[in-house]
Amino acid sequence: MRKKSDWPMMHKQAQVIIIGAGPAGLMAAITAAGQGKQVKVLECLHAPGRKLLASGAGKCNFTNMLPAASMAECFPPEQRRFVRPALLEFTPEQVRDFFARRGVNYKLTDDFYCFPVSEKADDILQVLLAEARLHNVEIICNKLVSDIKIVNNQIQGVYVQDEFYPCNYLIAAAGGPGFPRLGGRGSLDEIFARHGLTINKRTPALCGIKSSSSWLQNLAGIVLERVKLTLDKNNYSCGTLLFTGDGISAPAALDLAGRVAKQKITTKEVQLYLDFCPEKSREDWNDLLENARKNTGKRLIHNVLSDILPHAVAAALANASGAGSCEASVLSKTQRECLLNMLTACPISVSGVESWEKAMASTGGLSCSKLKSKTLQSRELNNLYAAGEFIDVDGPCGGYNIQWALSSGHLAGMLK
Repeated sequence: MRKKSDWPMMHKQAQVIIIGAGPAGLMAAITAAGQGKQVKVLECLHAPGRKLLASGAGKCNFTNMLPAASMAECFPPEQRRFVRPALLEFTPEQVRDFFARRGVNYKLTDDFYCFPVSEKADDILQVLLAEARLHNVEIICNKLVSDIKIVNNQIQGVYVQDEFYPCNYLIAAAGGPGFPRLGGRGSLDEIFARHGLTINKRTPALCGIKSSSSWLQNLAGIVLERVKLTLDKNNYSCGTLLFTGDGISAPAALDLAGRVAKQKITTKEVQLYLDFCPEKSREDWNDLLENARKNTGKRLIHNVLSDILPHAVAAALANASGAGSCEASVLSKTQRECLLNMLTACPISVSGVESWEKAMASTGGLSCSKLKSKTLQSRELNNLYAAGEFIDVDGPCGGYNIQWALSSGHLAGMLK
């Protein structure tokens, strides 16, 4: 029989316990408390919102100008129907208005991406914290949840080492394993899986992609402003691409990294295809080569391509197609076909993605199929709700993931 001194310290029961004090957890807390619920937020780090403060290099691209329905269509195909109700419940327009009414207006980059006018992520965090205080939310830091107590398919509360926090509802908003120094641990995944909940395997996302393709090894530091990168018919991205020496990065690559990492689990050979100029068709490139053959036949092929592409990229493609020292007038049909293929669908062999230390997000987590999309209530435990990156949802760069965190936090906090 255990001594009374060995029993966990019992805290006063809160109606709602929220695990994680990022944007999803804080918005869930604000919403639940706004409905009169007593709310406690447990955060494993010494202070809330550490990952939020690092978002967008500290500038915080917290949403964008798309309407909610259009934003949902930018998520991976299998997630679009699931994320739609949350985005419609708390739309990008409502998010912009939420912060503006509290003194944080936004500025646009590229007439699309929304940042605080100050370009300080802390402005976003301080609004969330002020609202939480206004609604008497108790945020308790340095509290890493070690277990949950479940009786008859009802969560009774959570353990934090030798403490027990009882609750009527639990909202899981603990994020994923990315950026461990900013709170990403994934430990709640293990706890939930141990209790039989459906947790999908995590992989790094929003990070660089590594490649063994020899043609790109000497292109480190070169940026292409707009490319199209394709994994398969359902997964592709358009945007800026950066060559890193051992692979690719920047938004075009970051947006696909999670999909690539997930496919790498089951498929040994993963290939991406790079279209260097999506606005140019294969016929356009062919016309360029044909005009060079007729009018400037003595020009080397890599110099012809340099009219459109950075010289080092043009040289790499010419060499890879076997036309490295070839003049335009003597380019063979085989060389031309190979070059056209590389310009419009250049293969990039994927060797992996960057580590968790560099991953801004993750794929995997609590399975969407085990949550009701209109409430974010668990189908497995009826007093469990979830929000943000703890759910198996991963959006592209550009404000989508913070918008999802805020929208899903709001919907979960309604405790419908």
